[in-house]
Amino acid sequence: MKSRNVWRMIYEYPFPCLTKRSLWGFLVAGLFNLALAKGEFSLKPIELPSSDLLPKQSLHPVNVLGGPEKEFVRISEGGELVIYAMEGERYVVAQNLVLPTPREANGKTYVGFGRLRPNAPYSILLLMPEGLYAYGLAENRIEDSPKLLIKKPMIQGQGGESSVQYFEFALDLDADGMDELLLPESEGFSIYRQTAPLKFEPVALPKSPFAHEKIFNLRRQTPDDPVRVSALSGWFSQRKGVDNLVLFDANQDKKIDLVYTSILPGGRGKQVERYEIYYQQRGLRFPDSPSQVLELDYDERAYVTFRDFNRDGRTDAVVLTSNYDIVNPRTVIRFYLAGSKPYQFLSEPSDQLVTKDPIGLMALGDFNGDGFCDFATTFFSYQFGSAEDIASLVVANKVRFRLQFFLGKGGKVFSHQPDYAPQYTLNLKLDAYGGYQPFALVEDMNGDGFMDLAIRSDENKLTIYTSEGKLSYPRQPSATIAVPSDANMDFVDLNEDGLTDLVVSSLQKHSVSVYFSVKKP
Repeated sequence: MKSRNVWRMIYEYPFPCLTKRSLWGFLVAGLFNLALAKGEFSLKPIELPSSDLLPKQSLHPVNVLGGPEKEFVRISEGGELVIYAMEGERYVVAQNLVLPTPREANGKTYVGFGRLRPNAPYSILLLMPEGLYAYGLAENRIEDSPKLLIKKPMIQGQGGESSVQYFEFALDLDADGMDELLLPESEGFSIYRQTAPLKFEPVALPKSPFAHEKIFNLRRQTPDDPVRVSALSGWFSQRKGVDNLVLFDANQDKKIDLVYTSILPGGRGKQVERYEIYYQQRGLRFPDSPSQVLELDYDERAYVTFRDFNRDGRTDAVVLTSNYDIVNPRTVIRFYLAGSKPYQFLSEPSDQLVTKDPIGLMALGDFNGDGFCDFATTFFSYQFGSAEDIASLVVANKVRFRLQFFLGKGGKVFSHQPDYAPQYTLNLKLDAYGGYQPFALVEDMNGDGFMDLAIRSDENKLTIYTSEGKLSYPRQPSATIAVPSDANMDFVDLNEDGLTDLVVSSLQKHSVSVYFSVKKP
């Protein structure tokens, strides 16, 4: 899908195409202040070694040794891989590996993780020019040398100083507990599935998403001048790869479908965005023709994603557009319920909601556990006609908003009045607001089975509100953590106790902190 349609403004829960195994950033371990509120929930800081984590590295929480907790795997650009495992209440170095690098000039080793057996730890996978390799596991240690699984020429990135790069190319498409392999080959793209342990065969795709593109560039070197001759320069370039295929559970059957995207000429002098959806069938097969085709008027400001809102087995669409205007903020969310026809041009929305939000923040997920898709969005209550609101916003960098929850109603989609709308305050500089999402609805942190709420209430403060056995959050935060101003938060169950934990990283401070969620008895 085109880069603008990677749903960077629509936060989806769950989002099966994106895993929670990776944490990006330039990291050095460090701990920050932790303040806890009274209650049945707490966050426990866990120590990471700080001496050997350096910039230009990536750190990934993933279980590769088969222990009760996830390890942290550090990958450096030079080819060193270090595994940190839990020992008591701290992470220590468990194993070091030196990754092989290609002998060809400009060749790269792409590193990823994949589950190759059901209920087994993840394997360390290497994508190299000659094929795919995997490291074995013996007696809770990774073997020193990888074994070749698939011999086939693979695509190689050009340029750059790094000989090793993280790349996620394993994903469980058919919900059988084992990952399929998404392999960018030198002249194509293939999906491989396992027919037996460590035995793979290609999956038949309805059409190849791999394409060659030739580009001609023309540039004026000097401006028009009555005395001097204009100078023009032109050059040809070409690119190859896949940029029009999205892997996504389009009908909420827990299996990943294929969505081919394109932008085409439309009527009335406009362009249309076309989505050809192929539903996955039994045995990881796809039909020869699209199961459903949806077209929308193309809008470069819009963000598009899909759900089955009325649970009829068909893919519906939601489109979000914002005006990016702080003075008169406006976000429009349009819902399109698709019918039974194989092709539909979605011109008129089935329902829409207008909210007061300058950049368009929206979260999709089942927040009350009834099986229908719900959504949450922000409503900022400031008024520029109010001197008090202007002073709060400009001088104190303070703005109030309501987090509005709209629960799915099946055929009626959503009511126009929020089912739940708690109010919160943000203390943020105006130029920092777009740098990160001010709120996140995260998987269960306190063990009650409902999603919890994390709010970036200040540039240097993260507050956690744990749910109260239903879609309801306390007025006082359950935990408050001091974080760097550029902090990135990743929520993942590190110790595999069923509770979502927190990892905080900072590029500016070259730091990472780990907090385990603890449910008090």
